[in-house]
Amino acid sequence: MKENILITGSTGFFGRHLLSQCQEESCEKKNIIAGVRRENEAKVDAQIGQFEVRPFDFFNINTFEKALDGIKKLILIRPPALKNTKRYILPLIKVAKQKNIQHITFLSVTNTEKSKMIPHLSVEKYIIESGIPYTIIRSGFFMQNIKRLAGNEINLNQTISMTAGNGKVNFTDIRDVVDIAYASLVDASLQNKELEITGNKSFNFYEVAEMISKKAGKKITYTKPSAIKFIREKVKEKFSVQLIIQMSAVCNRIKQGKAEFTSDDFERYMHRRPRSLETYIMETF
Repeated sequence: MKENILITGSTGFFGRHLLSQCQEESCEKKNIIAGVRRENEAKVDAQIGQFEVRPFDFFNINTFEKALDGIKKLILIRPPALKNTKRYILPLIKVAKQKNIQHITFLSVTNTEKSKMIPHLSVEKYIIESGIPYTIIRSGFFMQNIKRLAGNEINLNQTISMTAGNGKVNFTDIRDVVDIAYASLVDASLQNKELEITGNKSFNFYEVAEMISKKAGKKITYTKPSAIKFIREKVKEKFSVQLIIQMSAVCNRIKQGKAEFTSDDFERYMHRRPRSLETYIMETF
């Protein structure tokens, strides 16, 4: 009998990458279920519609009971807009406990202990205290966000604009994070672990711009606009308010030196080296 696995945040950036992995892997013993806010839209989505979908809304706790019916494992991806974890995440963990969920995989961020104001730390606490077996994946800044967030300005203006100062970033390939998230569903050695998943080396955006310059054959310049100018630029590029807030918060962590941390957890548990930033840039630009 197949085990039911619910993925929240399925329509988001990480959720879609994870579903792609599920499509590629043999899922003979797994029934992947996408938890979505808009069920009708998800069913006609070319990617999401290939899976079973269930209504699930973090901001509507009344959806938790039915969404978790018959679920054996839960992959928890918190939407960036959700800040009040006590109001919305804690009730979800309690329902998961009542439903006898056997494992929770949670996507967190590196060095949560040094950023006690971010919501991830309280979510980690709720999961650990619930007694439900877990895997907490603390990920670095996704390499793919370079193109996602700065791709247009790199192509049009040959610039990368971030308010990250000279801070260094432990860039992590989202494919590595997806790999270990998927592995957490089957690998008992990953149970009850808090894993710091990063690349092998940290870089600042000056170094990123230099690497892209060499690959692209044109000079890419890293600029450090003021916070106000950065917001204006991103509004002009039609970035959502929520994404601009998220980017500003991440840049602040980088500027404060909270994103430079590197770990060998990925290599220890996956038995291969993480993908490098140089490789990602060679593949992408």
